[in-house]
Amino acid sequence: MTPRPLDIVAATLPLGHSRDRRPWVLMDQAGQGRWRVLPISAALDLFDPKLHFRLTADHPDLPATGLKKTRFIIANMPVDVPEVVLEKRLGCLQGRLASDFLAWLNG
Repeated sequence: MTPRPLDIVAATLPLGHSRDRRPWVLMDQAGQGRWRVLPISAALDLFDPKLHFRLTADHPDLPATGLKKTRFIIANMPVDVPEVVLEKRLGCLQGRLASDFLAWLNG
């Protein structure tokens, strides 16, 4: 796998009290063989629009992510990880979904 920014990957990393395998979005390289990643959650009862970006199941660009249901990107919890923990590429943010996310993140 050759990781790229905005790829969605599966990885087993700690998030709060959980060590479940979950999707993460790659943001940028954090050094040689390292990536800054953001977790993706399906716990919609914890969604906060100030801190989280919603990925809705009916968005036309969602299939490219490899995700199948509504989730959200937790933008306030970046993690710096070695590339070797990135288990599998699921897809990527692209099109309007990617541009909306980046605008929201930088807004």
